Amino acid sequence: MTGSTETAAVVEGVGHPSIRMQLDTGAIAINGEDPADVVARCARLIGHVHLSEPDLVPLGDGGADHAAFAAALSRHLPEHPATIEMLATASEPHLAAIERALSAAAPYRAPPARAA
Repeated sequence: MTGSTETAAVVEGVGHPSIRMQLDTGAIAINGEDPADVVARCARLIGHVHLSEPDLVPLGDGGADHAAFAAALSRHLPEHPATIEMLATASEPHLAAIERALSAAAPYRAPPARAA
C-alpha cells in the first residue's frame, strides 16, 4: 500500500476496528495526492496522523502543503492528535531543527477553547 486509495480499500476490506489508516503528510505529498480530498474521503478510517515531509526532512523543509492538511484535519478530524515524524539533520544542531519543525506545525494547533 503506497497510496491513500489502496490503503483505504485494505482497511475497509479487513473491516476490523483495530486496523486503521496512518495518514502521513509526507507520503501524500510524494504521491501528489490532494490533502483535502484524502482527509475528507478517509477521515472515518484514519487512526494515526504523521506530520512529515518527503524524505523525512524537518517539518516545513519539504514540499508538503501543511496549510491544506491543517485545514482538512481541522474540518474532518478536529480532535485527532498528530505527531511530527522527521530525521535528525547532520548540518545543524538538533534543537534548531526541532524548533523549526514546531513552528511549521503551528497551523495544526487547535485554537484555544473559548471561556463560557
